Amino acid sequence: MTPIKCVQGADGSAAATDCALTAVTCFQPKFIGYTGVAAGVDYGCGACPAGKTDKCDTCAAKAADGCNKAPTTGADFNCHSYTVTKDENDVIIIAKNNVVTTCKRLQATAIACNMPTATSTDTTYTSVSGCGPCEGAQKTGSTCAECTIAECNVMIPIKCVQGADGSAAATDCALTAVTCFQPKFIGYTGVAAGVDYGCGACPAGKTDKCDTCAAKAADGCNKAPTTGVDFKCHSYTVTKDKVIKITKNNVVTTCKRLQATAIACNMPTATSTDTTYTSVSGCGPCEGAQKTGSTCAECTTAECNAMTPIKCVQGADGSAAATDCALTAVTCFQPKFIEYTGVAAEVDYGCGACPAGKTEKCSTCAEKAADGCNKPEDVGEDFKCNTWTWDDATTKYKIAETTCKRKKVTGSSVTCPLKTPPKHRTQAQAAVEHAKQMKKTRIKAARSAQQHFATIVPLPSL
Repeated sequence: MTPIKCVQGADGSAAATDCALTAVTCFQPKFIGYTGVAAGVDYGCGACPAGKTDKCDTCAAKAADGCNKAPTTGADFNCHSYTVTKDENDVIIIAKNNVVTTCKRLQATAIACNMPTATSTDTTYTSVSGCGPCEGAQKTGSTCAECTIAECNVMIPIKCVQGADGSAAATDCALTAVTCFQPKFIGYTGVAAGVDYGCGACPAGKTDKCDTCAAKAADGCNKAPTTGVDFKCHSYTVTKDKVIKITKNNVVTTCKRLQATAIACNMPTATSTDTTYTSVSGCGPCEGAQKTGSTCAECTTAECNAMTPIKCVQGADGSAAATDCALTAVTCFQPKFIEYTGVAAEVDYGCGACPAGKTEKCSTCAEKAADGCNKPEDVGEDFKCNTWTWDDATTKYKIAETTCKRKKVTGSSVTCPLKTPPKHRTQAQAAVEHAKQMKKTRIKAARSAQQHFATIVPLPSL
């Protein structure tokens, strides 16, 4: 019988020698990828020692130098290693260990290192040494990254500006951070309060006034924005009680802006309501619907949004000087001047539309004038006309004198009706005729605007 030859001994360096005739296999310690030869197992003849099968291999090939000679290894290389843990608040912490790992390999095995990603957890990244490629599920799940050069597995933290006011230089974040956060810059208001600058996602409960960025920049992607020079705007309050009231607030607003943001102020219009003009500060342009709805006006220089009220004569007789109206007023009103009768009664002078129920004897104007567009009419000199009333009892006309009013611009040719004695008529006929004559008189007066004379012909009694 020819015995098989096996390498025998502690380190596999000895030449193969004959085994007992009962031996049909040789054994040796396993080579564990990137870790090296398993400890606690020698080289020898027969089956693996009891209790060591997990780190022992066997071979049955009959070779003169033994089938279990020590494997040919490649040069060792180093990799960084990481520890991924979860704290008591369930926050994942990725820590880079201080000491690099020496990685072992067979001659045909390529160099490979692995590392966690920022999204790794304590269960999705399990490498202890950092040596070798990622495990399949961890690689496909993007919780492990690999590379093929010694010590290539260095996680590079992103840099973020950190602190209260954004003035500090960007510094390294935790390895779990993939974004930076910062307070929002709210147009024309400024940096949102209550949010700092830092690494990671926005703090809970503050997402409405916080922004994040993911760009990797040496100075941090969350630098404080570059602002333009502050400017001021007037502000207004629009309220509704029984009527709409527009009030210009006493204090101007300081408006904040980014460097590229243009200066803009807004203001209500005379037709704004408490729901169609909602700006509180007066800073910035009008909101779209309010601008297109003509309930907001805008301008582009500091403090340009001063609403100028129209001036109207106000009071009972029109003798007062024009004064400012409410900001909602767009017209002035005044009593009508009824030709040859005079100023309509029961209507004052004022701002806005004609009082309810008085439109037939009231007129409005919209011209903006320093002395008001509703000044009393310039009147011409009064003149008198006789009126004739038939008295059936005396069968004669009764004569009475009437004072006639006229506009100065009318330049009326002062002509009274009924220049010749009327024929006897009934009172109804006389009234109809009188009305016709008065109409003709007014027409004639309008056509004689440049004449200024009076012709009063009294009629003899009948």
